[in-house]
Amino acid sequence: MRRLVFIPIFLSLFIVAGCIDDNENLKDYYLSLVGEGQHWRVKGYEIEISEDSFIAGNGFLDMKDVDSFMTNSFDIEVRAVIGDVDQVIQKIDRTGKIINIAVENTGKITGNSYVDQDGNPITLEDIKKVYLVLKWHDLEKKKDLRERIDLYHAEENSIS
Repeated sequence: MRRLVFIPIFLSLFIVAGCIDDNENLKDYYLSLVGEGQHWRVKGYEIEISEDSFIAGNGFLDMKDVDSFMTNSFDIEVRAVIGDVDQVIQKIDRTGKIINIAVENTGKITGNSYVDQDGNPITLEDIKKVYLVLKWHDLEKKKDLRERIDLYHAEENSIS
């Protein structure tokens, strides 16, 4: 009877051992980011990094203390400092018709992995900063507004 109990345990260990990745250098990373500025809040902005892909988005933006804000120009740039290069990783530009921007979804982008100067896929250690820049037009005040919201800073988020 005891042998019957140990057979499923050994079988489970064998299956789990087969699923372990032998290459310790290849890891997947997932970030769920939040941030807040003077006028806006960002919630749940996700970044997934793997050897084969880079996925960013699925976040929500909401304007503080406002249920409705109508504009004809709204621009979002999510930027990352990867190594020493500051680059756009996601961009949304909605210009033309009048829209309510009080609550917005960032959408999602999916692409191949970013690579470093040597052609190797980036890792979380390569990302120094992630921030979001919002630009919108205030129709009542007849002026363009801009706000930057920091979402990630490697030095502040390091795991010791």
